[in-house]
Amino acid sequence: MMIKVYYKVVVRDKNGKVRYIIRRKSKSFVKNFMEYLNKFFKSGTMTLKDINGNDHYIVAGFLDVDNYFETPRLLVGEGIDDCGIVLGSGTTPPTPDDFKLENQIPHGDETGKLHYMNNDCSEVQVSGNEITFEITRDFINNSGGDITIGEMGLILDIDYKKGGTYYTAHVLMIRDVFDTPVTVLAGGSLSAKYTIKVVT
Repeated sequence: MMIKVYYKVVVRDKNGKVRYIIRRKSKSFVKNFMEYLNKFFKSGTMTLKDINGNDHYIVAGFLDVDNYFETPRLLVGEGIDDCGIVLGSGTTPPTPDDFKLENQIPHGDETGKLHYMNNDCSEVQVSGNEITFEITRDFINNSGGDITIGEMGLILDIDYKKGGTYYTAHVLMIRDVFDTPVTVLAGGSLSAKYTIKVVT
């Protein structure tokens, strides 16, 4: 069995005309992802670093009423820029220890910002010996100027309870850097997709 991740980026101008299409195999799961996966296979406490550089010590499952993993979240609405697919202008190659984008572009309609639309996640699909699901998000450039994109990532929100207190950790799972940065023109848009695939 092989787990593969691919990303696709489609950049359009203000009239909807396609200017760029990028299709690549992602090679950039970060340490957070492997820690998350490992602890759900073997149980115990996972150590995850959030996008602000803070460590979270989260029980993988249920320990007692005051300490348990509650839920992960990818389905977030318009305007949320600390969960789901996110974009940035960074160009530094990914490393396993990355916990945030190098220079994330925030949500907004002002200079230097992108308008983040809903983040969606499909159901699992089976075709032959391939099992897949997709994570998608659209971005609109209402800033009045061009914006150059060099990196893309996936942030997972994790709700958990520790010591009787509820917390949410915003945790980077994937970070990819484009071979060549792409520019979203003023009034244009960008559609991003991550495809998670298992081949049996």
